[in-house]
Amino acid sequence: MFKSLIGDKKFYKTVLLIALPIMLQQGITSFVSLLDNIMIGQLNQEAIEGVNIANQILFIIMMALSGGLAGPGIFIAQYNGAKDDEGVRQSFRVKLIFAVTISIIGFLIIFFNDRFLASLFLDKEASIDSAVNYFKYATLTIIPICFIQVYGTSLREIGHAIFPMIAGIVAVVINITLNYLLIYGNYGFPNMGVSGASLATLIARIVEALMVITYSHIQKFNFAHHVYRDFRISRNNLINITKKGLPVLSNEILWSGANTLLVFAYSLRGGDAVVSVSITSITMNLFYVSFNALASGVAILVGSELGSNNLEGAYDNAKKLVFFSVSVCIGLSIILFFIAPYVPLLFNISVNARSMATKLLRIMSFMFPVFMYNTNNFFVLRAGGRTVLAFIFDSCFMWTISVPLALLLGYLTTLPLIYFYGIIQSLDLLKIIPGYKLFKSKIWIKNLTI
Repeated sequence: MFKSLIGDKKFYKTVLLIALPIMLQQGITSFVSLLDNIMIGQLNQEAIEGVNIANQILFIIMMALSGGLAGPGIFIAQYNGAKDDEGVRQSFRVKLIFAVTISIIGFLIIFFNDRFLASLFLDKEASIDSAVNYFKYATLTIIPICFIQVYGTSLREIGHAIFPMIAGIVAVVINITLNYLLIYGNYGFPNMGVSGASLATLIARIVEALMVITYSHIQKFNFAHHVYRDFRISRNNLINITKKGLPVLSNEILWSGANTLLVFAYSLRGGDAVVSVSITSITMNLFYVSFNALASGVAILVGSELGSNNLEGAYDNAKKLVFFSVSVCIGLSIILFFIAPYVPLLFNISVNARSMATKLLRIMSFMFPVFMYNTNNFFVLRAGGRTVLAFIFDSCFMWTISVPLALLLGYLTTLPLIYFYGIIQSLDLLKIIPGYKLFKSKIWIKNLTI
């Protein structure tokens, strides 16, 4: 039994070739985001509150974009496994249509409602002003991020993860350099505060988008070669991709919306609660890099085996990936537990907020392997096209259990944030057995290209 969970050298080499570039790129990006917030955090506590609430609102758009790309991405991975280049191109076209539509809607919603959206979470005028100033350029980043995601995810889905990593590293260097110059006005540059941080991100994202687009077309990868010459999508492909993609899109929108409501519920405990939850979220993004990278490994290694009709190979890969991912997360959890007291010291916040952030980080260190196990089961279901089941497993759980309980605890009790937060995060334990049974049932093993 245990031996079946361990892969050979070739298996781990393949996993690492896919996961490490993604991990490195997103790790550097998350680290820069952490530095970004530390730099902003040197201004004042209101700046941290405003910027993090602005990012929480932008997070909904980013997750909607991720969900819109995931459905077509399932087909790109499977068509690529089946060596069907036209199928890959048509799936890419659907991905592009979904992404541009979502990005335009998200941009317009935030552009015309920035102050109103910030005021839903913040009560201090200075914090709201910081959020609005950050939105000034951050809203525009939705446009280049749309194309980074469309091209970058497609490159990964066909097994070319190195260049998106390189483009991401270049963007990170630009971002951190411009942060230093524009947030504080160093070397004669304007002192723009939080607006400088968002302008730096915008410029970096534009460069990254141009790099991945240019590279994809110069190299003539199957999804990009002649993709705009005949922008044709067969009726069957459009229907199939939309049927599988809409539950994923709905899931990501509802999931991110649920997380935003959880942040709102925590914010009912006051300004220190907002800051401590924000610092926990910023720090966890650095650890969640392993989630995204290994989950991409699930989508690609399982999806390509399903597309080539190697159904037993897909199941074998999935088992080994889940075991490997959880093992990695146990190691990361130990690291997180021990560094928890030191992370809040990097921010200019109250002693109470630092103490709360330390305790929240330690709660997350215990739950981290559980989140990873559930995330892997979610991505396995999605790789086989069982997107409705994945939707029930993820979003429906959040909206029927996590969100109602959080709002009840927030409004009807005076339970301290530490216990409140711990109860909500521990709800993921309830997913373990259903997730295991869905995985073992093999109902997700399906070749969508036939």
